[in-house]
Amino acid sequence: MLHTERERIHARVVVNAAGLYADEVSGILGGERFTIYPCRGEYAELVPARRQLVRALVYPLPHASGHGLGVHLTRNTSGQVWLGPTARYQARKDDYESDREPVEAYLEPARTLLPEVTLSDLRLSGSGIRPKLIRPAKRLPTSSFRRDRENPAVVQAAGIESPG
Repeated sequence: MLHTERERIHARVVVNAAGLYADEVSGILGGERFTIYPCRGEYAELVPARRQLVRALVYPLPHASGHGLGVHLTRNTSGQVWLGPTARYQARKDDYESDREPVEAYLEPARTLLPEVTLSDLRLSGSGIRPKLIRPAKRLPTSSFRRDRENPAVVQAAGIESPG
């Protein structure tokens, strides 16, 4: 049985897959203490008239630091072509918009992958926040998917950064 401030949960096992809030949920469940570091990724997109330039995923070589793939091109199921994500560690887990990168910041990464792209081919798009278990430049990215050491009724699925 797990106790929260609001209820008692009767389960043999609970999987903590709370993303950005996995550290807080672990504490509520009497699990291990760890910290999630929010890392915002922002996107630009190709304007509709230029979407035909990309028909599949386009990736650069990974960063030498091992901290991600860098900015890449993704065509989604509705046909939009996104350029991103950037990576910026920040204090808040709910800040998707303040101090956004200007569209001009995406031009050079876009030209690395598509040399014919111009600034007028780009516009700002959405952003997301990835839950990281490490601070920048500490070590290679990591995630945790294992039984909790403090509360064996909890399986920690924390710091999982990508749907891939």
